[in-house]
Amino acid sequence: MKDNKSEQIRHTAEIEEILNSKNDFIGKWSLLIMLVVVVIAVSTLFFVMQLL
Repeated sequence: MKDNKSEQIRHTAEIEEILNSKNDFIGKWSLLIMLVVVVIAVSTLFFVMQLL
């Protein structure tokens, strides 16, 4: 019974690790997307300023 419990705990820890790595991945992508959005916004603004 005790072995089963420790196995469950280890399994839960593995799942948490996978979730954490996924969160890191999503975080990196959201930062990249935010950067791209900012660059597009700034270049659009600059382009509009050139037209005026």
